[in-house]
Amino acid sequence: MIDINDDIIVYAIYNDNAYWYVSYKELWYLDYNKRIYEFQEKGYTVDINSIEVIRRDLLEMNDIQIPVFWDRIKNDIWSYNELAEEFKKNLEEDYYPSLYVNFDSKHLISMYREDASYEDYIPDGWVSEYEDFLSLIPIRDRYWE
Repeated sequence: MIDINDDIIVYAIYNDNAYWYVSYKELWYLDYNKRIYEFQEKGYTVDINSIEVIRRDLLEMNDIQIPVFWDRIKNDIWSYNELAEEFKKNLEEDYYPSLYVNFDSKHLISMYREDASYEDYIPDGWVSEYEDFLSLIPIRDRYWE
């Protein structure tokens, strides 16, 4: 089951392979250093141990860290069928994807509707935007249709 308070639905591509992920939201800030800096600028102290263990030593997604991250989140992969079933059972919930992340082209697109701005926390050299990306998802992967 998807907990929309804690989880985010992400369509991610790496090495020309695309998967659906349902993961803890905090995992998808691709440059934690920028997030930490922002908190420190506001006068907060950031305890590195408060960062999810999967990301604690992977603060900024770069060519070395991406394959490690990809391996660590493999348990968060959901199939088309699993997502379609959850979507149909929970029509009153927002079970649409929130992020499109292409690790190959270093491109993040967000449709996340809450205060978190994933597009603001990307590594240098990445492109990010806030816009509807549903048309970029291949028809065979559109579990909501």
